[in-house]
This record gives sequence, C-alpha cells and structure tokens, in this order.
Amino acid sequence: PPWDVILGTDIGYAPQCHEALVASLAAAAGPQTTMWICVEQRWRDIDAWFIEELSTKFVCERVPIELHGPKYAHTDFDIYMCRLKDDTF
Repeated sequence: PPWDVILGTDIGYAPQCHEALVASLAAAAGPQTTMWICVEQRWRDIDAWFIEELSTKFVCERVPIELHGPKYAHTDFDIYMCRLKDDTF
C-alpha cells in the first residue's frame, strides 16, 4: 500500500465487520487512491450503515446511474467513488 485503485463489490453485507473492513480499506489506501464500491441493494439499512461507516474515513460520491453505461445501468445497484479524507492520512 497504498494502492492506486481499490475495487470492492458486495463487501458491506455483514454489519459486525464494517468497522474493521473500513479500517483495512483505509490502511490500503493513500491520498491518490481511488476506491470503487458497488453495492447491490438487498438490505437498504445494512447498505446505508456500510456507506455511513465508510464515510468516517472516506469521501464517497454515488455515481449517477446515467454514467454506469447502458449494459450496467440497473436500479438495484449503486456505485460509489471514494477517496480518503484529508485527515485520514
């Protein structure tokens, strides 16, 4: 670390692991790292909790569905682009 890019999909489904997972992601990231997280909307509360926990260390922006591309644009998925907060490193 730090990695240039971190990709994650379906990684926030276990709330008991959110804190440790976010700490691990932050440890693998640096100021120039871009992290892409894809969340399938299965459990809206759990997904929201994960993004909330992620936001303690990262600035996360939801990518508008119009930018997903026609083959991948689906309302059951959210994609987030995240970068470490300045005070994290």
